[in-house]
Amino acid sequence: MEKKMTSEIQKVVKVVNVSCASEVTESTLMKLNKNPLAQIVNSLLGLIEQNVELCKCAAGKMDQLKSDKIADQKLLIELQQTQMNSVQETVKSEMKSWADVVKEKQ
Repeated sequence: MEKKMTSEIQKVVKVVNVSCASEVTESTLMKLNKNPLAQIVNSLLGLIEQNVELCKCAAGKMDQLKSDKIADQKLLIELQQTQMNSVQETVKSEMKSWADVVKEKQ
């Protein structure tokens, strides 16, 4: 897509007879006859339509990636919670064992 866009920009620069795209102005475009101007507009319109579709696809992919990331983060939180619960149970069990040892020695 980038190559197509660069190519179209170069065509416009050539037709308008300037050295770079930043030199294309309304007045330079007004010097053109209708036919070359119509061809430029038609070509650029085609590129715009392609870019709109490309942007829609990219937006959909971004939404999917965001959803996947949220799901991964949720899973990570659940796993961390499970680990924390396991450590908490181990600590409780060890504390109870030491409490029993202390009671036996009294």
